[in-house]
Amino acid sequence: MLEQDEEVNADTAALEKQKRHLEKGKSRLIDSYAEGVIEKSDFDP
Repeated sequence: MLEQDEEVNADTAALEKQKRHLEKGKSRLIDSYAEGVIEKSDFDP
């Protein structure tokens, strides 16, 4: 049971780290768009 808890904690920590990384990237992307560095057309397929 303890090993499972440790695995869950490790998985949770990894997911939280990934979430913070993605949120940081999203924030940079929004800032770049707001500052005119990138345009809406850059997102069109």
